[in-house]
Amino acid sequence: MSEKEIKKISGLEDLEKISEKLKSSMECKTVISICSETACKACSADYVYASLEEELDKKIKENKVKAGGIIIKKTGCHGYCERGPVMVVNPGRTCYLDIKPEDAADIIDSIISNKIVERLLYKDEDGSSIEKESEIPFYKYQ
Repeated sequence: MSEKEIKKISGLEDLEKISEKLKSSMECKTVISICSETACKACSADYVYASLEEELDKKIKENKVKAGGIIIKKTGCHGYCERGPVMVVNPGRTCYLDIKPEDAADIIDSIISNKIVERLLYKDEDGSSIEKESEIPFYKYQ
């Protein structure tokens, strides 16, 4: 907000207006959170990040996604180091594991088309895929 837009909140109604404005500005955004700590960096997380940025820039230039519609963030450790690089896509908390730079195009395309990259999901003992980070056994009871 610029200095001109900042004004004193004088009541609940003002606060609710600000809250709605912020919510609407956040609703359409997808945030890709990729671990950039030691173990994931050792498994090429920085190259994955660069590939995601490159692929996103390409899609923006092709007008397939609005600038700011997808945000890529480097984060701290997600905890599942042995399966790194680890990435979580929000909204939805979709967790991708063992990501490679060459997966970037499929990840960005899947977000644009509102689909999942099945091969990057956690596979349970019976071979079934688990999409949500909170449902992966490693995270489930934390």
